[in-house]
Amino acid sequence: MPEEALAAGGRPTLAAWLAEYAAIEDEFVREHEARGVTFAAREVRAACNALLRAGLRRRGARFMNGGSSISAGFLSSACAACVGDCGSRTFFVNLRCNRKCYFCFNPNQADYDERRVRDAPWREDLEAFAGDGRAVSHIGLTGGEPLLCRDEALAFLRRARELAPSCHLRLYTSGAGLDEAFCEEAVAYGLDEIRFSIKLDEGEASVRESLDGIRLARRFIPDVMVEMPVAPDELSRMKRLLRQLDECGVRGINLLELCYPFHNWSEFQRRGYRVKNPAFEVLYDYGYAGGLPIDGSREACLALLEFALDEGLRL
Repeated sequence: MPEEALAAGGRPTLAAWLAEYAAIEDEFVREHEARGVTFAAREVRAACNALLRAGLRRRGARFMNGGSSISAGFLSSACAACVGDCGSRTFFVNLRCNRKCYFCFNPNQADYDERRVRDAPWREDLEAFAGDGRAVSHIGLTGGEPLLCRDEALAFLRRARELAPSCHLRLYTSGAGLDEAFCEEAVAYGLDEIRFSIKLDEGEASVRESLDGIRLARRFIPDVMVEMPVAPDELSRMKRLLRQLDECGVRGINLLELCYPFHNWSEFQRRGYRVKNPAFEVLYDYGYAGGLPIDGSREACLALLEFALDEGLRL
């Protein structure tokens, strides 16, 4: 290290550490570009983002988790419990799914191929979680698509309620195969919340099917929500969807940044998307199956929250 980069006592200066970090970030970008991934211009939407956030503050939106989470109106207790080690955990029976979402993170999981054909040891995992001495507050079941193995999904809900009688119990689904019989039995086991994913890229017939499932679930399950990523070029359709969901009585929607999950870049490229640059405020290694945020998605999410507040939507 050059002498000018060393402070008194031989320790690197702050400038030296920042230069080293910048080199790591530059290498990260170049490695992905070598694989064909396209990055947006650096900080291209910074001014737009700041303007949207300022507008949301004026409108009374809640800024949480260091400003990385913004909400208004109903907030699921499961969302509030999603940070920290506070007795909340989400499980899956297996990773089988009837959808082929180009943005799915699951293929990044180390045991993805095995968990598509073989169930996870969810009973043992659930019992270990409930028995480790902490107060269990929230338990979720995700997938894959849990309703492809509906008997196991119901068995999971029943066992979770036995182990943690007072916990908040939720289920994630695309709505595939949802019917009255499942809703009745799930509620009998204490299901508190169901979260639907809606696939705009699959067309209007798919959206209508999801809305039908939501209306059905509203008759049985206390909290019906939607959770989905927002593509930067779907803002107009998303505004219409928010109105539709509000009319259906959906309590809330989690608007997520669309991410490139380190595979399927051709699908992102075909749609003209670019990775946000910088991808993160602080570059880090993922400890789970994650991805790189798509440029413009965050601003679309903020614009939708602004729209919902201005329209006076209840969700």
